[in-house]
Amino acid sequence: MKNAFLFFISFAFCTAGLFSGCAKEISSEPRDAAKERANTVRIAKDAYVYGFPLVLAEISKRQMTNPLAGTDNVPVNQLRHNRLFADDKLKHFVKPSADVLYSLAWLDLAKEPMLLEIPDTGERYAFFTAVNSWGNIFASDGKRTAGTQRQKIAFTGPGWAGSLPDDFDERRSATNMVWLVGRVQVNGKQDAETAVRKIQDEIKLYPLSAYGKKYNAPKGRADETITVKPHLEQVITMNINDFFNIMNQLMINNPPYHADADIMDKMLDMGVAPGMRFDITTFDFDTQEAFKEIPKWFNGYMESLKNDGIDNGWVRQSGLGNYKTDYLARAKAAYFGTSANLGYDVIYMSSHIDSDGKKYDGSKKYILHFDKDNIPAVNAFWSVSVYDVSGFFVKNTLNRFSLGSRDKLKFNKDDSLDIYIQKDNPGKDRQSNWLASPDGGFYIILSSYWPKEIMLEGKWKTPNGKAEDREQRIDNR
Repeated sequence: MKNAFLFFISFAFCTAGLFSGCAKEISSEPRDAAKERANTVRIAKDAYVYGFPLVLAEISKRQMTNPLAGTDNVPVNQLRHNRLFADDKLKHFVKPSADVLYSLAWLDLAKEPMLLEIPDTGERYAFFTAVNSWGNIFASDGKRTAGTQRQKIAFTGPGWAGSLPDDFDERRSATNMVWLVGRVQVNGKQDAETAVRKIQDEIKLYPLSAYGKKYNAPKGRADETITVKPHLEQVITMNINDFFNIMNQLMINNPPYHADADIMDKMLDMGVAPGMRFDITTFDFDTQEAFKEIPKWFNGYMESLKNDGIDNGWVRQSGLGNYKTDYLARAKAAYFGTSANLGYDVIYMSSHIDSDGKKYDGSKKYILHFDKDNIPAVNAFWSVSVYDVSGFFVKNTLNRFSLGSRDKLKFNKDDSLDIYIQKDNPGKDRQSNWLASPDGGFYIILSSYWPKEIMLEGKWKTPNGKAEDREQRIDNR
């Protein structure tokens, strides 16, 4: 009778919350303490993987919306434009792009919708993606989806109900916190300072309450207590108690999906749920010690996945933006910073090793070879970029930091294409196809914007190498 009563109380508590189906079988039989502890730690690890994108998004938002002097940070619900064409002098973020200029904003939709107006980009490739707090992309608007004419988008939160201006298309987010990432094609430094800047100046972002009115965005106030330490480092060095409690608070305004009911049920028993308070001291000493090691375990596990899925020496970023219940894939995308685009818009492929499986060495010469029937298949454009081991562009005499379909490339007689990657200029005959490498190690990124079906389906072959004297093939497997 006692067990039946406990079952009823447990079931009533669960069904009164956000999720159903979380009743558990109650048994008076003793359990093995070690197995119980191992199970608890396993659930905690699953919870950490599950919540990592949410906590990382919050820490990123705090840092990027803190308008400290000397930064280009802007408050929530305001656009931050990247104005500078990326070159070797750009050092304030890694893996910069010489293909696009970014316009970024963190949105808070709890109070009201935010309205975005995108100007006509004049056939120039551009798109805006909206990523919710869980790392899922719920909107992508631009040339691929609607052409280059003027667009008006309204972003609404999960609990909003009301009417929008007739000429705005609604994009409803499952969370109130949203990361908006806009990309506009840039064709060199002069283009960045003229045509692209004009487009960026015409992009508008404002709250629904300001529709039809003159709107001046608030300046915001800098918070000196917010660290400038990289957001990923902040999260993976955060103690587990703080991590789960930040996660609990964030889930109030950024609710889990209904499909997450199973993992939410498991996390509930350890005090991880919207609005709950997680207290590590309620667990025995050995469990507490195991909990404290979870961030370190997670970081090591993610690093072990860095080359997961390598093909012909290349790692392809695919299947991003809609993870459903694949929480590991979602966490991995957030960890490696690859969650802000759909494969339909752009596919990135990276290579860190040559045809012998050795890391790239700036003292050697390499050829990246594309057969004539294996040039990147895109609707917009493609490019290849070289970065040093720190993720920055390489200084060179041509001030060239990417090379691709928008350049005057020299093709071989059989219509194949070679790109020469080496430290020194290879000479007049090859200079048009040259990308500079640094003194030490480096890696290569191939970017394909608006890829065609053959690339989306994974049927496009990764580049193969062409061997020449004194030069290393990039891939020849």
